[in-house]
Amino acid sequence: MKKINFKRVLFNEWFITYKGEAKLFTELRTQYFTAFNISPFERFFIIEVPTINYVRTELKDLIFTISKKWSKLSKREQNPFCPYIYLHNIPYKELLVLKKELYSEGFIFIDGFDFDGAEFSVKSICRTANNENSIRFKLLNKFEHINLILNEVKKTKEVYQFYCTNPFFNSSYINVKHVQIQFSQLTDIKKIV
Repeated sequence: MKKINFKRVLFNEWFITYKGEAKLFTELRTQYFTAFNISPFERFFIIEVPTINYVRTELKDLIFTISKKWSKLSKREQNPFCPYIYLHNIPYKELLVLKKELYSEGFIFIDGFDFDGAEFSVKSICRTANNENSIRFKLLNKFEHINLILNEVKKTKEVYQFYCTNPFFNSSYINVKHVQIQFSQLTDIKKIV
């Protein structure tokens, strides 16, 4: 009787799963995130922060990637733009630490609060990013800010929602492209966008 090589069986299952994920990520990237000339749309990246296996450096790396790929701030750009990012389920204290780190590293962003104690201002967060102010992304602190901004912005809008188990944002706007993508790790999102 022949023994089963369990290591080989496990490796094969892992390889098939891995190849399947890699193919899926490539298809999603091709379908939604590959363009030679990126249009100056208002893009919203709504990302559920996993409660298990959360690593701040992975989230920061993802924010850097989204900002780099989905911003155009050069002097020559006639319609400069940068993305909006909302981090769903991130604890408030962790959000503050993340923002402090991004700021201390020279990463310029706005969040709709002009000064300490100010209320959220839709006009403030909707300011145009450009080469002079170097705003690389717009960070939304609260879930309800998404609809406020979607109502305010008059340009073409696209929403890309990344969720762990169930979608948590449902767009009722018929004029907004809304893509929902399930993921298991933050690093998966980076492979897609």
